[in-house]
Amino acid sequence: MWDYIRLFTGDDSIADIVKENINSVENGILLEWNVHWAFGNLGWGIETKNENSVYKYYIKTFRKRIYFSRPGVGNGTELHFSTTSGHKLPSPALCTLHLKVCAVAHACGAARVFSHLFEHDPDIIGPAAGSSELPTDPTFDSFMIPYLERRLFEESACVSPV
Repeated sequence: MWDYIRLFTGDDSIADIVKENINSVENGILLEWNVHWAFGNLGWGIETKNENSVYKYYIKTFRKRIYFSRPGVGNGTELHFSTTSGHKLPSPALCTLHLKVCAVAHACGAARVFSHLFEHDPDIIGPAAGSSELPTDPTFDSFMIPYLERRLFEESACVSPV
């Protein structure tokens, strides 16, 4: 999977950044359930802009309807993060990677397929075939890439064209 991330981004260091930071506190964000669901289902991402060596963070939506409970919050809204706890700001590289995946997935229609897979596929949402764990570590290329290729092919016939 890391090779695919490198190819997708054109950045040799991004896979290392993902490996080191994917489960760090700095990569966490507290969201309402519906906004969290939309983020995880590639409905929106965080766009970063470097202005005078200071990163600013903005909401970028890819779905028509994402309900943020605060009035006026939506596409283009600037996000403000605090560092008073001593934690770093979100990684611009991780935000950009997620944003690019959102953009490509929506442009080619794969976002709907991914959403369907992650909501209904027993290999992702629970134990496979009654076993207590997945057949192998799902973060390894040997599991994830063939799995996604197989499932995208299988499900592409079930999802109507955009």
